[in-house]
Amino acid sequence: MKEFLLNTIHSVGLADPALPIWFWALVLFGIISSTTVHEFGHAWMADKLGDPGPREQGRLTLSPFAHFDPLGFVLMTVTTLVGMPLGWGKPVKTDPDKFTGVGRRLGMALVAIAGPVMNLVAASVFSLVVRLAAGGSLGGLPDWFQYVFIGLIIGTMINVLVFAENLIPVHPMDASHVVAALLPEGIGKVYVSFMQKYGFFVLLGLSYTGVIGNFLLPVVKFLLRLLLPMLPID
Repeated sequence: MKEFLLNTIHSVGLADPALPIWFWALVLFGIISSTTVHEFGHAWMADKLGDPGPREQGRLTLSPFAHFDPLGFVLMTVTTLVGMPLGWGKPVKTDPDKFTGVGRRLGMALVAIAGPVMNLVAASVFSLVVRLAAGGSLGGLPDWFQYVFIGLIIGTMINVLVFAENLIPVHPMDASHVVAALLPEGIGKVYVSFMQKYGFFVLLGLSYTGVIGNFLLPVVKFLLRLLLPMLPID
């Protein structure tokens, strides 16, 4: 079973039309899980900082239905197939004026970074189960577990990709909020204003020229080698 699973992941691409329907279902699992934990991370941090809004909106849950955004889901699905997940869940509305113990700017940065950090946590949990199963630590497993195994590998990969791309300091990526918080307030406001107007076009330009790929690839490879050492990641 182990050889079959590893060969399947290594030898086929997500966009291969010959893949069976169940494989596509597992890809959807990876997309939904990454979006859900990401938005939950934002909501959880805002709640911890004293903003009651996310809790009142029902966003402190890992139910995918609470975080589902139709357009963001469609875009996430399409872009995942070409290797760079780019989409969004239902935005978490926060009120930084209600944060306690931290300033407005630092609070927004913490809320922003909590999303991708939660993706890294999810990838770590998924990969732990994969390593235990691949090493035989979970004992004898039924044949149907091969689907769970592949699904967890895909989930790990997509969550790692979402984490890495949110390190790009360009709006709408979460790192842009962190950069805005670190800059002097006056420069930060100019940066935020520019990014809100033109950030998406900057992101598309960086993607088209390959700059984003050159940045993301080493980060993604490093994390996947760390989390899934049994896979032949070139």
